[in-house]
Amino acid sequence: ADIRAAVIDRLARELSRVSAPDGDALRTLAAENDLFALIKAEGARLGVNTEDLTDALTLWLVNAWMILNRFDGDPDPAALQGVRAQIKAALGANGIFAQATNSMRQEFADELLLRTVMASAAYEGLKATPANLVTLDAGLLQATGAVGLDLTALSLSPLGFGAR
Repeated sequence: ADIRAAVIDRLARELSRVSAPDGDALRTLAAENDLFALIKAEGARLGVNTEDLTDALTLWLVNAWMILNRFDGDPDPAALQGVRAQIKAALGANGIFAQATNSMRQEFADELLLRTVMASAAYEGLKATPANLVTLDAGLLQATGAVGLDLTALSLSPLGFGAR
């Protein structure tokens, strides 16, 4: 619970630097709801375990791909599993993640999940006016670029991400 509260606080502070009302809205939403229980239920509906770092990273990347490619609706469960397999292999090959403690993994997973929800909410609120999506797109491109991916150059299939 302390890790999750710290994640919410950190993201609310980050959001407040851009928009104080949005940072306050996240704090209020978190105070009035068990955000992680809601996220867990949605993850279960999609067939993923939101308490697993691999699945959290999968949801974050697939959600970002869907927003950047203007794909509405639920992701294909087979595509989620394809991306999950890719991420599992990548994390297994990365020594940093192998050395991470369970609490470090949980904190990273929780942050990814909240970022996923925040990006989805922003997309839903902005998609009627595509010009308003410029900032959201730029943030997603920067964040996913930091992990070495250009999601606008990739397709999504049951095999995961691949070149277009």
